[in-house]
Amino acid sequence: MTPHRKTALNLAFIVSAAAPLTLFSTNVTAALNYTKVVATYDPVPGAPAGVLFDKFDLPVIADDGKLAFLGTVQGAGVTSTNTTGIWTTGFSGLDLVARQGDAAVGTDPGVTYESFGTPVVNRFGRTSFLAGLTGTGVDSSNDIGIWTEVTGGLVKSVREGDFAAWGEPNISHDNLRYISNPQISDTGHIVFSSTVSGAGVGELNNTGSWRAGQNSHWLLYREGDQAPGTDPGVNFLFPGNLVLNDVNKIAFHSALIGPGVTADNRDGIWSDVSGVLDLIVREGDAAPGTETDVIFDNVTWPMLSDGGHVAFRASLSGPGIDFFNNNGDGIWMDSGNGVELIARSSDPAVGTAPGIELGFPSFPSVNSSGHVAFVSELDGPGVLLSTDDAFWVHKEGGLTLVAREGDQAPGGDPDLFIDSISNPLISETGQVAFRGFVSGPGVDTTNDRAVWMTNPAGELVQVVRKGDVIDLNDDPLLYDFRTIENCNPSQQSPQDGMTSNDGEGWPVKWARMDWCRKSKAD
Repeated sequence: MTPHRKTALNLAFIVSAAAPLTLFSTNVTAALNYTKVVATYDPVPGAPAGVLFDKFDLPVIADDGKLAFLGTVQGAGVTSTNTTGIWTTGFSGLDLVARQGDAAVGTDPGVTYESFGTPVVNRFGRTSFLAGLTGTGVDSSNDIGIWTEVTGGLVKSVREGDFAAWGEPNISHDNLRYISNPQISDTGHIVFSSTVSGAGVGELNNTGSWRAGQNSHWLLYREGDQAPGTDPGVNFLFPGNLVLNDVNKIAFHSALIGPGVTADNRDGIWSDVSGVLDLIVREGDAAPGTETDVIFDNVTWPMLSDGGHVAFRASLSGPGIDFFNNNGDGIWMDSGNGVELIARSSDPAVGTAPGIELGFPSFPSVNSSGHVAFVSELDGPGVLLSTDDAFWVHKEGGLTLVAREGDQAPGGDPDLFIDSISNPLISETGQVAFRGFVSGPGVDTTNDRAVWMTNPAGELVQVVRKGDVIDLNDDPLLYDFRTIENCNPSQQSPQDGMTSNDGEGWPVKWARMDWCRKSKAD
């Protein structure tokens, strides 16, 4: 399947005040275009008259701009047993996915949804979510499950107490317990992790991860399995940090146990991008792009693109590696032809003055073209606390500097500067985004934070800043001004280390907004 590519970035955000809340989305093209999705006191579609939206959790967004969100309602007939629900911006507008108190699909009569986790959504508007249950026959052994939208409506993907399929669909073994929040691909498949209990299950084989379709689920890997790419008898121990991309491939991190395993070679990363589960990297391996006898000392969890690129951060050990040489950390990526170095502490900091080097890097973000975005500390002559972080993108031609602390802040007064950089993100089109603080004359705690991103032309633009005023009213005769009190990019799920299923859209939460209303005729 060819990975879906989009032409512009989409973001979602919440604005709020002492009373009203509003959920917005924006298409980040050459000009920022905002669309109101829903607001407090809006009528709830499909509900009786007088039932209104009340509050919203942070929305999640798919790569084409479809949203899903957890919210609460108020009004006639609303009680503590039916106040919460999940909605999406589907093909027919705002659609209810599930509501507290509804009959739980695929369960016995009298079993209803009691609570919901944060949903995930793919570019076809299909959602998946974790839910708690209540009702007839429900106890602590079967009160959590996962439901997923398919053609025709919701289906139960898995529930605590279901038999766990080992290896092939429909082969039953132990019971599932403690199910994790799902991730969903564009094919509509989900992945989730769980512990299990039952005959033969102990501390060294009681966790695993599964993929689920419309009518079945099957095992991806289990603690205690032989770890591919290692010696016989070396098994997975505490596998975790599972990520899923939009074309249904996975990557994960695991510790190991067995013959020859020590603290120096205990952790690794595996992926099924090739079609089978392969070892990508293991602690103790020679670190590509470094000196002879330098090895990986600590390998962190992976980021996975739709193109099958597995990127990760790692530290090093070996001759000449020490704190004072600033050369013990870096970012590497596997693109199917082996692991390659992307950037390393002590490398020249491209786009800065001679003698300035990269320092400790952030976790990377990666898109399906293999372009990697990251923030790094800086070290060298003239580097101050106010200029010691910067944002780079690595492409085929090497590193490109996007922004640095101390740069003029785009979208603001010429005397305003970027004061910090965090949350590096990259889209399928190569657009990047980050959060930062602002410093300069007139800056205080009411206007000191912003989100920036590049537009399709590659220009860095301000998306939002604390203290900005936005009109939330679509009525041409009325204003509804709100002042933004906070702004933060936030993640939907572990997928790609970003927020949408392929890292193409990022929710931004804008919270607690002051507001006023006046006639547009004034």
